[in-house]
Amino acid sequence: MPTASKLLLLALPAALILAPARPGAHAADPFTHLDGTASDPALERRTFRTTQEWNREYRKHVDGEPRFIADWEKHIVLPRPPANSSARTRAELDNLKTLQDKRTPGMVEEIKGEIKIEGFRLGPHSYPAISNPKENPHTHRLIDAANHDLQIITFSMKARFDRVRPRFLDTDLMPCIAIPKHPAYPSGHATQAHVLAYIFQELDPDGAAAYRYDALRIARNREIAGVHYPSDSWAGILLARQIADRLFANPEFQVLLEKARAEWMSGPRAR
Repeated sequence: MPTASKLLLLALPAALILAPARPGAHAADPFTHLDGTASDPALERRTFRTTQEWNREYRKHVDGEPRFIADWEKHIVLPRPPANSSARTRAELDNLKTLQDKRTPGMVEEIKGEIKIEGFRLGPHSYPAISNPKENPHTHRLIDAANHDLQIITFSMKARFDRVRPRFLDTDLMPCIAIPKHPAYPSGHATQAHVLAYIFQELDPDGAAAYRYDALRIARNREIAGVHYPSDSWAGILLARQIADRLFANPEFQVLLEKARAEWMSGPRAR
């Protein structure tokens, strides 16, 4: 039975939701043709720091050191987000209001369940089950290692770009969850879900499309929630691919991956 957010995804244009055809690919960005440059200097002064305060629990990641991705600042790059007063941001805000109007109680329930990673489900695997240290110890260590590095890189990028949340540019937006207390760009949910999807497809290639579909669903749910612009999601997907590639290139991470692969070959005891 499709979930409520899957029904909305199915109703959107195919270019927005098609599962990637190959590792690293993703659906086309439907707003890329729009001008992202500023037109109102006053509006550009609205940033995360002028509208909200960091949650200390998240801010501490900015000062961390990755274990597997050395010198990441030299190798991992993102474009600047569209300007607040740009045509692209205006179109994205209008898109969020359209999504807001289509929210159902089922969508809101799913969104609230995914606020924390413990609520993620990719393919047949719920996060708590697949990462259970007693049932799947090698998978747990692999995911924990990936999460450590991706959180440091993602929150460092957020601090760098300091993007204001959508609600503070358009008060007609009414998020259905609390507005996160860290910058919008890139989307941490999009990044984390896609890094997990890229890892899972290494362990289970036959399930690749399902993992990437659910990663995109999780990212899109944050737009439906009203807390992320579409460009935050695209940046998260771009960041996730770079993080995953750097992780896979690290010999120590490959050791963890191979141990988890052996565990999956015997069937991870997960639900």
